[in-house]
Amino acid sequence: MDFFPALLVDWDINDRWNLNTGSGIGATRGPGLTLSYAMTDTINLSLAARSERIRFRLDDQDLAPDGVGEDKSIPVVLALDYSPNPGVSLNVFAGAEFDGRLTLDDENGNEIGRQSYDTAPLVDFAFRFRF
Repeated sequence: MDFFPALLVDWDINDRWNLNTGSGIGATRGPGLTLSYAMTDTINLSLAARSERIRFRLDDQDLAPDGVGEDKSIPVVLALDYSPNPGVSLNVFAGAEFDGRLTLDDENGNEIGRQSYDTAPLVDFAFRFRF
């Protein structure tokens, strides 16, 4: 079991700049930091990076029955958020996932495989409409 102390930051540097450690589901994937700039009241630009670690249980067949897979990486993204009103938002981001490593453990926790992977591009688009 890993232990990582949590440092929570939400610092309004001035009226337009903010530095924070994130919140919501993204924060549960690993420690990170986001620097954001409010270009206008409705448009926000941000740069974010974090150390991400995702573990998952494998099924009871194939290479490592009941084993555990792990994906570690450092995603870095540039995001643009547009929120013309509280009920509508559009988010677009692009970036890359660096230092990717996959690990495979058997059901007893013994490592049976490890492999690094090349830098991978990340792109996302989200539209939210709340009523």
